[in-house]
Amino acid sequence: MSDTEIELKWKGHKYDVNFDEFPNGLEQATLGDLKEKCKKITGVPVNAMKLLASGAVMKDDSSPLSLYGLRAGSKILMLGQRPNQTEQTASGNPEEASLVTRIQHIMQEVNHDFGTKMKEYEQEVGRFLSSGQQDPKTKKKLQDTGAYLSEKLMQALFALDGIQCQPGFHTARQKRKESVNFAQDLHDRVDQIKGLLKTASL
Repeated sequence: MSDTEIELKWKGHKYDVNFDEFPNGLEQATLGDLKEKCKKITGVPVNAMKLLASGAVMKDDSSPLSLYGLRAGSKILMLGQRPNQTEQTASGNPEEASLVTRIQHIMQEVNHDFGTKMKEYEQEVGRFLSSGQQDPKTKKKLQDTGAYLSEKLMQALFALDGIQCQPGFHTARQKRKESVNFAQDLHDRVDQIKGLLKTASL
């Protein structure tokens, strides 16, 4: 093993990754450079992979590998899947397919959290507002539920906003737009219900 080589582990396989083309080796090569090499070796898109050193996820693509404590002979673990070959995208680019998968995962969480909770929340608030006795504790509980739902939706919107679609990634861009609109509509509904609760007289 050369003095610019580290070991990549992925799905039970081991690969040697060298940085001989960098004069200063691991002091110069960045996490982004490592990800590109991992992509070429495994076929896993950069957007779909996580690289771990000593059990911690390396996140800043612009940081040199030495900043993560990597040196010749270091071992890193990669998590990630090759894109589903049946995934249809406008570009046919595996990077776009991985973005579409990320968007789908975000929306799966939204649908899981709001599939029934939203309807239940609307019904509970409706019963509370129509009742003759508007208990302060019940109102507080409903307000807390509204705050929780708003926070979860904002997290989803932030996650979607963080997905950058390259030029030509029309499928991913359209799915992100649809997902943002869906999550924003839900957020607006929650805000409307919270507004009704706020103005309710006790």
